[in-house]
Amino acid sequence: MTKLRHLDIHTHWLRQEVRDKRVVTHWVPTKDMMADGLTKSLGYQKHVHFVTMIGLANELEHIEREQRMEELKESIQKARIHDEQQLILSRGPTTRILKELGL
Repeated sequence: MTKLRHLDIHTHWLRQEVRDKRVVTHWVPTKDMMADGLTKSLGYQKHVHFVTMIGLANELEHIEREQRMEELKESIQKARIHDEQQLILSRGPTTRILKELGL
């Protein structure tokens, strides 16, 4: 028995599975084939696209983004506190005293 015979049997089996709808196939453009990243040498842009497709992330970028978000939250909180203090001062001494007492 030759290897070619084995290939023919496998091909016919796969065709039967597709025909009987136990296996579903669909066409994928070459640029979207995930296996290329594991089987070919990729240029930088294709490598970045491959990494994105499989869901890998640069943790350093993630950490930096989180730090920026925390800094923004802090600056917004400080601005709100400052605005609130300015509003209290502009209302006069009675309102300021009531605000400080929590009334």
